[in-house]
Amino acid sequence: MIGRAVAVTYVGTVAALATYGFAIRSPAPILLAVAVAVPGGVAGLIGYYVAYGLLVQVPGVGSAASFLPWMHVVGVAFIAAGAAGNVVLVRSLRQGRGSGRGRPPSPRGTQP
Repeated sequence: MIGRAVAVTYVGTVAALATYGFAIRSPAPILLAVAVAVPGGVAGLIGYYVAYGLLVQVPGVGSAASFLPWMHVVGVAFIAAGAAGNVVLVRSLRQGRGSGRGRPPSPRGTQP
């Protein structure tokens, strides 16, 4: 199992990279965070752009000066959520392996 400290460090690292990228307005750290968080980070990045595209359609929001910082927060949250999703995915896959699924049934009267 992935330990809690490792999972928190992983998600924190991804969130820190994304935060740094959004703070300096550079795509390199953001893409590095997404690369570290594949596959969940890719889903998070797609979700960010969908949310951004939908919010820009609201009249008056796309031109508001206060809109951009909030979208940075949303971007970091979506990418970090993708990393957290990866942790959940890895934990569930590891639990599935240890449960005996995929093994042939044992002969009658014997224990696996």
